[in-house]
Amino acid sequence: RYVRDIRRFDFQGLADHAEHLNPHDWYRIRRAAAFYNHGEHFAAMVAFEWTSEFYRGGNYQEGHHNIVYRSDGPEAKAFSASLPESNTPLRLTERIEEEMVAARLKNIKTNMLIFPHDPSRWVQPISWSWYSPKIRLLELVQSRGNHEHLGSPQLTPLRNDFQQILKGKSAQDGLAKGFRWGFIGSGDHRGAPVAGVYS
Repeated sequence: RYVRDIRRFDFQGLADHAEHLNPHDWYRIRRAAAFYNHGEHFAAMVAFEWTSEFYRGGNYQEGHHNIVYRSDGPEAKAFSASLPESNTPLRLTERIEEEMVAARLKNIKTNMLIFPHDPSRWVQPISWSWYSPKIRLLELVQSRGNHEHLGSPQLTPLRNDFQQILKGKSAQDGLAKGFRWGFIGSGDHRGAPVAGVYS
């Protein structure tokens, strides 16, 4: 309600960490999105965040990824980085695609968008050693900092969180390896910047 009526935005997705969600919380997020989704006036999206820092296997080079579903059907499931079936970005995309295929066989129109965020954040950087064509978007800037290149101005008041970005983990580093994305700005914890869509 705040995002729609006070901030006057056209769309929003609440993407809590899947590793923190129990089935009841995920149900509440889905029901809230369904309640506030009003077609052409406001799009409330079903979403979650996959976070590899919670993966107990010790692989801390997989980053954070946001997943946004086109619709709230039976295929809209939250997958945790703590589960063996979805503990890497590639396994995550494969697992979600399995749900998409099963839904389409039932004539359910569905799709999803997956994109890394905070790619060069020092506590949880992205590894550019993998690539999936399903990942078509990259969070370039957000309230915690700028990930365009090493030395980008951070402009963040959060201490001990974004005082540096890591070499080899920026958007420019990924582009140099041949990856191709669209770019997005997101609010995360501080509410700005705001994403815009030209359609």
